[in-house]
Amino acid sequence: MHPSYEALTNKIVDAIYNDKERPIIVVIGPPGIGKTSLLACVMDRIITLERSRMEAEREYIPVTGIRTPSPEVRVYPWKDLYHSVLYSLYDPAARSGIHCRDYTKKQTQRELGFEFPTEKYLGQGTKGSLYRHMLRSIEHRKPLAVCMDEAHHLVYSGSHDDGGQVDKGGKLKLLANHIKSMADEIHGAKLVLFGTYDLWSLIEQTTQGIRRTRIFEFSRYDFPDATDPTDPFIIALLSLCESLEDHLAFDPAKHYEELYKGCLGCIGLLKSWFERALTEANGDKISLDLMRAEQTPNYHLELGMNEILDGEAHFEGMHKPSDKSLWEEFAPQTSQAPKEKRKNPNAFKANPRVFKRGGRNEQ
Repeated sequence: MHPSYEALTNKIVDAIYNDKERPIIVVIGPPGIGKTSLLACVMDRIITLERSRMEAEREYIPVTGIRTPSPEVRVYPWKDLYHSVLYSLYDPAARSGIHCRDYTKKQTQRELGFEFPTEKYLGQGTKGSLYRHMLRSIEHRKPLAVCMDEAHHLVYSGSHDDGGQVDKGGKLKLLANHIKSMADEIHGAKLVLFGTYDLWSLIEQTTQGIRRTRIFEFSRYDFPDATDPTDPFIIALLSLCESLEDHLAFDPAKHYEELYKGCLGCIGLLKSWFERALTEANGDKISLDLMRAEQTPNYHLELGMNEILDGEAHFEGMHKPSDKSLWEEFAPQTSQAPKEKRKNPNAFKANPRVFKRGGRNEQ
């Protein structure tokens, strides 16, 4: 298990319950580090804490989670996202697949066993009507948090040039403002985003968004220390290999350094690496040569490494002390003598005016 797994779970759950000022929670980290497993752990913890209320209120759902839809074009599919949230909240209109004309009938709503005001959105509704229906469903179910896995998909609806994210026409800023507005309108529920370091480009679009966001980093494993029997990466490696004990022809513990570099310190990538080798073994045992053959190409490893290092550097930069020169420019020192206000000697020559006691200005 990741060394910060339990502590990070506690921090996220505490923020969901107690942080009243910031309705958005963002959990960022490299791909394959275990963010999806962390999301499941957070949801299980909240469900355990809210079990008694769930038994008392049959329509109460304390937490819900979705996989953020990925855009196929450069316009984000908000309707798919809203429908995913409704489906996760067991909204009968989203799950039954009936036509909107039938759902508006009272008899149909009673047959579904779920009745509250809705709008005609199924099949032909607008994005706005679906959004309002989602807000009403959240208000009805009263979740403490709406969790979105793979939230970096939100960023990919912007334009891309040469693999870099270029915000053309302010699309990312519009996305950030909509996320902020949605978090403010979902009736007390926290909006929890899990994603890669690409989320930085969305988080920092607006000052208001930053002020309303609580950020947690789920970082990669540190480089392993073979002399430490409690090293987290080696423990995770041995735990993973226990399930493959009958399929291994080499001792992974003796090659921990090579395995660490091949997965960039992310246990999810290491698991995928073993799965590829197991498939190629075709019933035989996995050899070290086969593992090396199935390793991610160095070019792709370099891309992933640069993304991780840039994300970690960005996170560290947030906590550095402020640059003194910046504050000197923003707020000059009070010890400096104030500048005298310059007077225009010709100010009253062009249009002289004399103030009279009667309250009138005369030339």
